[in-house]
Amino acid sequence: MKNFKNIFLIFILCLTILILTGAGCAGQNQKKQDVMTTEDDTITNDNKKQNDELINETDQINDTSGIKKDEQKQVDSAMKKDELMINEEKPAGNNQNYSGAVISGKTAKLYDYNQADYEAALKTDNLIVLYFYANWCPICKEEIATALYPVFNELDKDNVIGFRVNYNDNETESSEKELAREFGVAYQHTKVFVKDNQRVLKSPEDWDKDRYISEINKALQ
Repeated sequence: MKNFKNIFLIFILCLTILILTGAGCAGQNQKKQDVMTTEDDTITNDNKKQNDELINETDQINDTSGIKKDEQKQVDSAMKKDELMINEEKPAGNNQNYSGAVISGKTAKLYDYNQADYEAALKTDNLIVLYFYANWCPICKEEIATALYPVFNELDKDNVIGFRVNYNDNETESSEKELAREFGVAYQHTKVFVKDNQRVLKSPEDWDKDRYISEINKALQ
């Protein structure tokens, strides 16, 4: 009986040791799990922070790109507006609708002068040929018949326009007198070339066809 008690006590002691040992191991495992959980939470928070920073940087880049796109649109719009204004101010060629009578020419036309047509021509990039003419002047009559009119009939350039301007005769209008004063014209049969609103030639000499063609080509260069 005594032996049985001893055995029972030993058994109880061993069982107690096993229980205590198991509890200790469980505690250590729980502690390790807690540490690992804390580390995982830290890593997760760090990753989340990095993701948030990347998202913010991406948003900033997108915002900047949006601003640059808006600025580029404004620049493109301004450039198109400038181009339209230039095209409106400087129509190319003889595509204008002039009201004056055509004296000669099909592609390059010579008109009887009127102020509205002349002002419209100034808004183009055409070379403007002004011939100051008096109906009583024999030199004028010969020059227009043998040189001025034939040259315009033969010109195949659509960037040349001419006006026969009455000067110091009974058909001269006030706008023609003003134009003569503007260019300092003192003689009939004077030629004045205007390009881009600037006088580029003035000659009171009488010209033949070759001289007209030469001077026109030179002014267009």
